[in-house]
Amino acid sequence: TVKCGDYFQDEDGPREFGNISLTTKWIKTTDTSLMLRNLEVNYKETEDQPMSVLHIQYPEWPDHGVPKDTVAVREILKRLYQVPPSLGPIIVHCSAGIGRTGTYCAIHNTIQRILAGDMSALDLAKTVALFRKQRIGMVQTMDQYFFCYNAIVDELEDLTAGTNAGTSS
Repeated sequence: TVKCGDYFQDEDGPREFGNISLTTKWIKTTDTSLMLRNLEVNYKETEDQPMSVLHIQYPEWPDHGVPKDTVAVREILKRLYQVPPSLGPIIVHCSAGIGRTGTYCAIHNTIQRILAGDMSALDLAKTVALFRKQRIGMVQTMDQYFFCYNAIVDELEDLTAGTNAGTSS
């Protein structure tokens, strides 16, 4: 069941949202079942150049659940390592915006802080508590909480081993 608006589509023309036009330029599926889309966003009343958005969807991640392994989530991390912060913010969402979103954000935030030398990031309980002060319910289930730990450990092991496991096309 789709629980949030379907703002993207197949490569068959633009979708209109008020003064915004959104066009899917291409779609690619990775070996880990991620759906990659290049979206072009145009503001109709301006002469500004269209914005290009990389949209990453993980349809295999069950609502209120966790993926069978951490590979696809770590592929998302690895793809985002290559995106310069100057390109703009990373936006993460799921249907309710707390379970899968909270889980991914906790993983991403923890890894980024560790890479920046902030070892206080190892206190995942504190990170999740801080997130929950901003949005109630972030990381909904105990399985999601354990998944955070597993993904963080797996990613740190990859990084320390110098591997790029999980970056399939």
